[in-house]
Amino acid sequence: DIAFALREWVGWGRHDESVKISRFMAEYGWHGHPSNRSGGVDNTAGNILATQLCEIIRRCNHDPKVVEAIWKTISAYAAEVTAKAGENPYGLIRGTNWENAGNREHGPCYALSTTLGAAAGLRKAAGLAERLGDAAAAKGWRELAADLRAATLKHLVLQQDHKCPTGFVLPKGTWAYGLRTDGKIEDRPLAGYFWAGGAPIEVDGLMPATDRELYDVYDRTLKIAVPLMERRAHGVVSGYSDSYDGP
Repeated sequence: DIAFALREWVGWGRHDESVKISRFMAEYGWHGHPSNRSGGVDNTAGNILATQLCEIIRRCNHDPKVVEAIWKTISAYAAEVTAKAGENPYGLIRGTNWENAGNREHGPCYALSTTLGAAAGLRKAAGLAERLGDAAAAKGWRELAADLRAATLKHLVLQQDHKCPTGFVLPKGTWAYGLRTDGKIEDRPLAGYFWAGGAPIEVDGLMPATDRELYDVYDRTLKIAVPLMERRAHGVVSGYSDSYDGP
């Protein structure tokens, strides 16, 4: 059964708990987070979930029982990403709540985390699809991942300096936190700019290590964003609730 496969291949310490969590994730997914009133399912967490489910299959050496339990959920995830990318003029993935992809005033935006996270999930799923004999799905998901990457570079890298409501100027060539539905840059909260820079552990999870073009944008953004935290600039640490519900 799945428990045996996990014990044999994954090497985690709490095998029974891992099995229960995997089954729950595959059946129910991620139901958002109760600490804010943004509502909806958090699709950034959904990207992480799908990536983890793919990793479970890989670590279980593609055990048929494990595949049967969770592959249908991964396939449904890829189908949803495909639909969402095709329903807007930017080719990006819009957040399903504003906990990390927008704010209360304007609602969820087409965000960096939702889009690059989806590309990462699709690349993982494509590798499994190829191993499982579905070459058409593998090809389509890889192509969509590449399209999401290209759309991110086109729409979420600032093409000119951008002045925020706080007065801070986001420099050309760095990441935008997100894009509103009207095509304007999402610049509240300013904390989002720090998230757009990300931390190395987050960056490594979203992008292939060889993708120097994306990493260069991150490097430029981090050089600007980290001092904002040290200065406690308005909208980064203090004043955070200007556009968020809660501290």
